[in-house]
Amino acid sequence: MVRYSYIGEVPFEGRENIFETFLESNFFWKNTQGATLGIDKHTQTIVLAYPMELPLKNKDIFEERLAVFVDVTEQWIDRLERMSQEAETLANEER
Repeated sequence: MVRYSYIGEVPFEGRENIFETFLESNFFWKNTQGATLGIDKHTQTIVLAYPMELPLKNKDIFEERLAVFVDVTEQWIDRLERMSQEAETLANEER
């Protein structure tokens, strides 16, 4: 089974930096706790996918893995939002 979550849309401003940061963090799951970051090309939305083996015989393991997934999702949502705001601010200063 794969759990996934939408992280957010990739903004026009600063997208190269965002892609580089996300790819680097995705490399050998460096900053994703075993999840994978990707992009839905049609919607330009970042998605975090996390595989979970089923069936899980231990409820505690399922809850632990789900909690990790939620934490990582929240971290990436915050990071994308912060990077988007920084890129927008920089673009406005350059105009």
